[in-house]
Amino acid sequence: MSTVYYKLDPNRKLTKKQIKMLEEAAKREPVYDPENPPLTEEQLKEFVRVGNKKHITIYLDYEVIDYFKNLSLETDIPYQTLINMYLRHCADDKIKPETKWKKTG
Repeated sequence: MSTVYYKLDPNRKLTKKQIKMLEEAAKREPVYDPENPPLTEEQLKEFVRVGNKKHITIYLDYEVIDYFKNLSLETDIPYQTLINMYLRHCADDKIKPETKWKKTG
């Protein structure tokens, strides 16, 4: 069985043909890739609707990125998700960073 990719335009109403294709696809048994096993219930609970997120650009230290990438290998959770989970934990628990200001000049 081959995989068929079909891009739908979210700004247009579905045609009868597209509706029929989706209905037929919904009746088929899912095909699982052994290299990408289904997520556990615990992993699924970590998902947040994309509509609740905002795309930003942020500069992080290499060491920070490496830390979360290594943690990602241990947990099988994408490193960006781990960073978001950590920041969510800080926001939920009102954790403030410890800052020590140095005098300059």
